[in-house]
Amino acid sequence: MDGLGFEKLFNTKGESYNMFRMESHAILKLEKLLASKGWLHPSKEITSLEVLVMFLWTCAHSETNRNVQNKFGKSGETVNRKFGEVLESL
Repeated sequence: MDGLGFEKLFNTKGESYNMFRMESHAILKLEKLLASKGWLHPSKEITSLEVLVMFLWTCAHSETNRNVQNKFGKSGETVNRKFGEVLESL
C-alpha cells in the first residue's frame, strides 16, 4: 500500500478524512470489528485493513475499478472480489 502512504494516513491530521471520509481511529475500529466477526479476510497479498481502505477510497471518490487497481496495485478481479466482501459485511 505504498502508493497511499499509510504513514500519512495516521500521522497527518485530517488526511485520513480527506482520503477516506473517515478519521483513522474510526477506520481502525471498523477494521477490528469486521475482522473479529470474521467478515473481513486478509490473504497473503492483502491485509484486511488494506481491503477496508480500498473500499472506503472507492466509495469516497466514486472511483472506477481501473483507478483502484492503479492506486493499490491489485488486479481487477481482486478489487472486485474484495469490494464485494466489504460491501456484504457492512
